[in-house]
Amino acid sequence: MGAIQTNALNGPDRDSAQTTGNFGMKTIDLLIAMFPGQAQIPATLAGRALGYADSSVRNMIHKATFPVETIKEGDKRMVRLIDLAAYMEKQKPAMRRGRGRPRKKAPSATSSTSPSAPGECNVA
Repeated sequence: MGAIQTNALNGPDRDSAQTTGNFGMKTIDLLIAMFPGQAQIPATLAGRALGYADSSVRNMIHKATFPVETIKEGDKRMVRLIDLAAYMEKQKPAMRRGRGRPRKKAPSATSSTSPSAPGECNVA
């Protein structure tokens, strides 16, 4: 008998995913769909998932600044999918910046109505 392969859209969210476009998948589910049957992946692939180049990943591992814990197996550095998903979930709010240049902050109303200090002139 062969191995049973599952589709990423199997389950109760399948119908709502097709109608609304929201797959309702968590980060770990996406990683499992990307790397089926693997609990660990090479650190370079984990770095690509985070947006780093392979050489940058190797440099960060050497300097011990790679954001996810790595495990040495033989001559390879591996990353557990659970650790990668936890790091990506923690980074989600920081990734939700809008497109383009950030807007200027509006001047605060308290600075224009504050009483003037002694010796200063408050002219409106």
